[in-house]
Amino acid sequence: MIKTVAVHPPLFEIEHFLTDNECEHIQNIAKRRRWKQSHTLPEDGFRSGVSEGDHQLNFQNTDTNTDGFVDFIELWYARPPIQNALITIDDIKEFIQLNEYDTDGDDKLTVGEFGKIDAKLMYEWMYDKMKADKRKQTRISDQVWVDHNSDELFDELKKRLVSLTRLPKQIVDLGEKMQIVHYDVGGHYHAHYDSEVIDNKKCINTRLLDGVEESAKFDFNKYRICRYVTMMYYLNDVEEGGETAFPVADNVTFHRKYMAGNTIADLSNHCKDANVVVKPKKGKAVMWYNHVLNKDGWIGDNDVYSLHGGCDIKRGVKWIANHWLPVDTDKERQIQYMKMKQQRNIFNDLTNKETNMLRLHHQNTIQHYQETRRHSSQNKNFQDEQSRHKNSLGVNKESFEDQQKHDKLQKQKINRINSKDEL
Repeated sequence: MIKTVAVHPPLFEIEHFLTDNECEHIQNIAKRRRWKQSHTLPEDGFRSGVSEGDHQLNFQNTDTNTDGFVDFIELWYARPPIQNALITIDDIKEFIQLNEYDTDGDDKLTVGEFGKIDAKLMYEWMYDKMKADKRKQTRISDQVWVDHNSDELFDELKKRLVSLTRLPKQIVDLGEKMQIVHYDVGGHYHAHYDSEVIDNKKCINTRLLDGVEESAKFDFNKYRICRYVTMMYYLNDVEEGGETAFPVADNVTFHRKYMAGNTIADLSNHCKDANVVVKPKKGKAVMWYNHVLNKDGWIGDNDVYSLHGGCDIKRGVKWIANHWLPVDTDKERQIQYMKMKQQRNIFNDLTNKETNMLRLHHQNTIQHYQETRRHSSQNKNFQDEQSRHKNSLGVNKESFEDQQKHDKLQKQKINRINSKDEL
């Protein structure tokens, strides 16, 4: 049964999408592979080439509203980037107060006050805060990636997805590898987006058009994530916790700017404050759309209401699988990419058929060659044996042929006698 949970974003629950056996089968597939710690996408600071701890603060660049002061929100945007750290405006304020940078206590910094900030100290303080408290880590889990062509069950799941989403089969077939994730107690994934806003970068899923192989390392400076649909499967029942929260679902007054350092992303402390909270249940699927449609009916910008995350596991463990369907926001690139993949698949099919034919031909040739050699060897052995026999008798060629004629006549005579006896 399909249940509509929210309209913004379009969010659905599907009970019993997977059977218990299918859930366990996917878990077993993951257990046979090498697990890796889950990571978040690099923050903007890293994407621009800045290494951790080398960040520099500049007043002019930080004072984005050019009012001559830097407030805590502006400083939050300019903070030194730390991979996998949940830093809020409250954290920024605590650091400023702790080091007495805001001498007059008006919650904004003048040029002189701002100039006292030690960026390296700020980085080290935030890093230590993250390491000391797991709840300050954006994501705590382990994961594996599994190719959709590696198991027959995935073919069946793709059929169900085509039926559910009514998307073209080729788009479903071109989905990302399945991500299987395991959470222990304390594991979580703070609120985030599965896809990115439209900017001057191209969609990563169609990079093949630029001559970049799909196995190449992700270049964050050139490409962005473009996941149209997220399909998430719960693979077990969680004893306590592990809900999937959508903090701003159906909150039509929400704006992305409110995300800046806001505590709504902190699902360790604010899971129950989310507008929509989905409880995990074995076999259940949750589906939502990460993009709105544009005026032409194609994939538009990232849907701000699709903000979501996984709440802390309080007891037990949690298993999920993510199945993403990427679509390029540039319609022409998506069409060109699908044509290219189709041609590649046809070529690969032909190549595989030709390879199999060549392999079969090669095997037949070898077999024929071996058979020929075997018969040749048998004939040679027979001839050698005849020669040795003749030599051992001490007869010449003519006498041997006479003996053969005599033996033949004797055999014919015996046959005639036997025929008379039968009559």
